[in-house]
Amino acid sequence: MNLIKKIIQNTSLQIISKILSTILGLVAIAFVARALGTEQFGWYTTSTSFMQFVGILADFGFMLITSQMLSQGQFEQNKLLNTLFTWRLITAGLLYGLAGGLIWLFPYQLEIKLATTIVSFSFFFITLNQVFTGYFQHRLKMIIPAIGEVLGRVFLVIGVLIIYFGNFTEVFLKLVILIPLASLVFFLFLYKNSPKIKLEIDREITKTAFSKMWPLAISIIFNAFYLLGDRIILPLYVTQTDVGLYGASYRVLDILLQIIALSMAILLPLLSASWAKQKLEEFKERMQLSFDLLALTTFPMIAGVIALSTSIMTFVAGSQFESSGKILFILTFAVIGIYLGQLGGHLMLAMNKQKKSLIVFALTALFGTIAYFIFIPKFGVWGAAGVSIATETFAGLILVSLSMYHAKYIPKLLTLFKILLSSVCMGVAVYYIPSSHVLISVLYGMVIYTGLIFLLQAVQTKTLKELFNKSE
Repeated sequence: MNLIKKIIQNTSLQIISKILSTILGLVAIAFVARALGTEQFGWYTTSTSFMQFVGILADFGFMLITSQMLSQGQFEQNKLLNTLFTWRLITAGLLYGLAGGLIWLFPYQLEIKLATTIVSFSFFFITLNQVFTGYFQHRLKMIIPAIGEVLGRVFLVIGVLIIYFGNFTEVFLKLVILIPLASLVFFLFLYKNSPKIKLEIDREITKTAFSKMWPLAISIIFNAFYLLGDRIILPLYVTQTDVGLYGASYRVLDILLQIIALSMAILLPLLSASWAKQKLEEFKERMQLSFDLLALTTFPMIAGVIALSTSIMTFVAGSQFESSGKILFILTFAVIGIYLGQLGGHLMLAMNKQKKSLIVFALTALFGTIAYFIFIPKFGVWGAAGVSIATETFAGLILVSLSMYHAKYIPKLLTLFKILLSSVCMGVAVYYIPSSHVLISVLYGMVIYTGLIFLLQAVQTKTLKELFNKSE
């Protein structure tokens, strides 16, 4: 089996599991939103956003560094995994323990503080998963983390349904407790299917890992301020009902972000391997592949969500969240910048040029944080959404420009143009063609988009046959 065929098969399995996981996540959010209502969903958003912010600060790039170092083959695999996991355990324990106590200094309701402390355990387990996920990225076996995620989601959905239909009183904290339990299920599955891990620290591996990690860690810290700054600052100036409406729209948007991140996580080890071996033509081919494959899934999702934003929010969260559709409509434009940022950021990492990106993240974080404090007090959720679009677009354009400069390659845009045209036509069609249900609109939108892609030969049948029939 050649490499491209292996990538396609691995990606196909992941897409199937990701679709299932996404459906389960939507089911969980749908019943959580209906059970809590807009105000208490605001509590939920505030607590989870606080820990997501800490989670980004605690990231340090362990997943990407694990995948990259395994691809380079400089150290023995088990010793490398042991060392990285040990450091991940130490850093996660310290930071989430600190965050669980820090929340009590904020002027939030008691329920929000309790929920944040409980949710910290969920993010602790998710953080530990990063080393395992990096290992499976390297082995092109991302199906294993995907299955683990599905199992965690199944547990979560079952728990949510029991609470929702059980007519329990004071359901907020009961629902929150399910979150770390679902993450624990995910963690235990990865732990069982990964190489045997023991706690040890190798000095040489530590030195090499942290030398690669520190610029990435700093950039990730800067990212936290403009990726989650809106959801951290927003509760200080608006009602928890507005926070709930904004948070519900972001829950839908997160689906798009997960798919983009998943696609780049698959391609990163291949880009890193080509650059490390200085196979520059191969690297450029894979760079072009990254631009095209990511666009193939990202832009139709953007067009579809923009066209159906209000219907999507009503379907997902219920009629109480109908006004979230307008927020989702605006926020979706930020995904264009995220598409560029993910491409540029991962390409810079693959080329070991992540230090060159620091100034971009620093400026974006500074600009974003100042802008949030200016526009959120004046315009509330609309100020938060506007600044999110501006910061993502700014960072994305600069990062992708830097990656092209260092790779000395400008991707061909013909395929991207065909994908954009197909996406816009599909979006217009689903907006103007009435249907009895949003899922029917999604279904015929997929049919229209697929037909246009093949009609415009953005993806050619001959090329797909060659990819699947080539031998190594």
